[in-house]
Amino acid sequence: PDRRDAGGQPWAESELQGGHREGGKPTEVKPDDLQLVRLNEGHYLNFFDCGEESMDRWLCNQALDDQEAGLSATHVWAQPDGMVFAYITLLHALVDESSGPFWRMLKPRGYRRNDAHCVLIGKIALDQSLRGRGLGEDLFADAFVLAIDAVQIMGGVFIVIDPMAGRPRLRTMYEGYGFRTIDGTDRMYMSVKDFQNGVPLEG
Repeated sequence: PDRRDAGGQPWAESELQGGHREGGKPTEVKPDDLQLVRLNEGHYLNFFDCGEESMDRWLCNQALDDQEAGLSATHVWAQPDGMVFAYITLLHALVDESSGPFWRMLKPRGYRRNDAHCVLIGKIALDQSLRGRGLGEDLFADAFVLAIDAVQIMGGVFIVIDPMAGRPRLRTMYEGYGFRTIDGTDRMYMSVKDFQNGVPLEG
């Protein structure tokens, strides 16, 4: 199903306390019920648990403020009633000569400027209740498409991602999408030109 059309709605307090839920979450989550939508005030975030407390806390306390300030844009996988089970945060970034080897490696041949705009996939998180279903790649595919859409709307030379330390399987998955590693940094990148030349959307 297309997860890009429907928006989340606020939860009523009675729904959160309802007997069909355990600790505020549905007893069963069907991936087909999840919709990819932009984060809004109606989404219910307090029960989100990706296993990384700092990322849970950022979603609850900072994501919407940063979005309203124009610092980032966050999209979520949410049920129609507003419960969130995954999120993706994109940021606009600028790579320039001060980036050292990162810039020297990324600068396109013949590129005349001393800086380049890019889209940074800053955060990707999946609720632990959805682990083990192969949904991590689906979530990253959504992040990838959002990043490409952002580049096509506002321009950009690269898509950049910061894999979490100690997650070699994530790095391998990103490589399957065409991202490359740069020596001396944990960041991975893909040039928009590479994508336009044909990078697979499935790892």
